[in-house]
Amino acid sequence: FPTRRSSDLESKVDPFKCSFYMLMHDVAEHIVGDIPGHIKVIDPKVKELFDTLEEDWHEKTLPPHFNFTTNGDLSLNQTEAIICHFCDKFEAFQTCYEELRYGNFSFKFIFNRINLSMVNMIKKISTNDPKLFFLWDLYQDFTNDVFANLPEKVLEEVYEK
Repeated sequence: FPTRRSSDLESKVDPFKCSFYMLMHDVAEHIVGDIPGHIKVIDPKVKELFDTLEEDWHEKTLPPHFNFTTNGDLSLNQTEAIICHFCDKFEAFQTCYEELRYGNFSFKFIFNRINLSMVNMIKKISTNDPKLFFLWDLYQDFTNDVFANLPEKVLEEVYEK
């Protein structure tokens, strides 16, 4: 699997559009509100509700040419959507890491769930599009650092039997 960006991948991904999409996603979550990820998994209707609120905020707030829908100027292609989804999970993973590092063990369930989810996501997407295997390198670099820097007491708490 290639670990460097390829010109083929670069032709499929607009980094400015992805960055703007992620920024507007986070702004919408800040304005509308967000809930812990595990709640969205437990009750998909809650996730749908928050997704709808976020879409409504985008429609009411952003100019029409900044439309994120499938036919809008800023709609993401499949590769861009995968990368943005990965980045959103990665951000949540980093948040959990910070909370655990400060001894907030209420994040251990979410940390483990996101960790497993990211591994499965990377396996799936890198199998379908080997050019995205660089996400695995990014994930491994970060998690190697995470597990090297979390105090042993925290690791024992997170991975208790």
